[in-house]
Amino acid sequence: MGNKITYLDLNNPITRESEQETTANLGALYIISALENEGYEVDYRDYQISKFYNKLKVDSIVKFAEGSTKIILICCMAYMLPLVILAIRKIKEEDPEKLIILGGVGPTGVADKLMREFEDIDIIVKGEGEFTIIELLNVLQVKEAYSRYEALRKVEGIVFRDLNSNVLINSERERNKELDLIDFPAYHIIDKTKYKEFGLITGRGCAFKCKFCDIHGLWGEKYFQRSLDNVFKELNILVKDMGVKQIRIWDDTFTMSNKRVIEFCKRIKKEKLNFQWSCFGRVNLVNEELIESMADCGCGGIFYGLESGSEDVLKKIDKKINIDLMIRAIETSVKYMNVKGHLIWGFPFESCEDLYKTIYLYNYLKNKIDIGISELWPYPTSPLYKEYKHLIKFNPNLDTFYKILPFKEDELEDEKEVLKLVINHSDIFTQFYYYHTDNFMDKYMMIKDLYTFC
Repeated sequence: MGNKITYLDLNNPITRESEQETTANLGALYIISALENEGYEVDYRDYQISKFYNKLKVDSIVKFAEGSTKIILICCMAYMLPLVILAIRKIKEEDPEKLIILGGVGPTGVADKLMREFEDIDIIVKGEGEFTIIELLNVLQVKEAYSRYEALRKVEGIVFRDLNSNVLINSERERNKELDLIDFPAYHIIDKTKYKEFGLITGRGCAFKCKFCDIHGLWGEKYFQRSLDNVFKELNILVKDMGVKQIRIWDDTFTMSNKRVIEFCKRIKKEKLNFQWSCFGRVNLVNEELIESMADCGCGGIFYGLESGSEDVLKKIDKKINIDLMIRAIETSVKYMNVKGHLIWGFPFESCEDLYKTIYLYNYLKNKIDIGISELWPYPTSPLYKEYKHLIKFNPNLDTFYKILPFKEDELEDEKEVLKLVINHSDIFTQFYYYHTDNFMDKYMMIKDLYTFC
């Protein structure tokens, strides 16, 4: 099938319109680096920086794919899946010979169901993709159908169709333990002037097991880190060679080891790297010495997942934190840097009293930090979903759907088609659903009142 590949990055289509930071997609750049080192030529297209005004229009995605190679790699988040499915259908109608490989956080957790329900998807890559995609593409070069099928059966981490169109789920690929062996992201393939910030990953996975979270669905329950020598080789490329001034560290648990973070900070100064950075932290893993050291070497912001103002809810989701830890960490952090926090409502065991406590915490913190609150998404790979999936429900009359996908007036036909998919495939498009309990509408009105008075 040749060595030219088109990569459609459909992760963040509404970034510019929602005035969020435009961030280069590290996941895509890692995959591209692996492909190029194997001799593949990649036509990379990042949808978030495209010039389409209506990015939620299926025809815009189809047009974005025009002139693509026979093999198309598509990466997307969960909330974009319905639109991606509709776009793939049209792409295949125009050229049935296109081979569509889907990957990323969105498809990974529902890969087998996606393949069974939507015949236009040819292959799905699950989890980490750097090694899987190379092995897969090399196998696809095999011309004889049966030999290619036999080879596909041995590629770990994929879901595909056999010669009779039956869906086959291969064994999981073992996580990449030696992260230093993974090639740096292919920064050369993008126009750095199109992005407001760049990302950095110093470790993959999370050592914690919060029951509402989907991280383990992508990474499993293992947390691996790069060596700091390897991290700083990349940082020097970003800061000194590329002139990047703003970096976001995407590790889910960057503050896991105080000793490692302190050493990270010391090396920034030692290597005279002048840049601003931000990261994700946990309130039970920071102290004043750590925060002061981070701020002293350019850290201007930290994000804390607070989740709930109810101690009871925090215990039930196995968050391993409490309100006192939250307050202490936030009061310490705001002395040195900007702090963002996030709360969640809609847990299936959450009482109105629990939510009242969360709202109270929100009101207490809103003048101290940048605090947000949103409805819980039933992530299909989360332990919570496995226990309470019988409660999920979709209600298009609530505003949740339109907050996720804010369609414009001339996107109404696409909106209708997306709604059909969401309604007919509740076990795939779970991010548009909620856990329906007897008190859900009471809680919903409490949140509506909160927004009204904020």
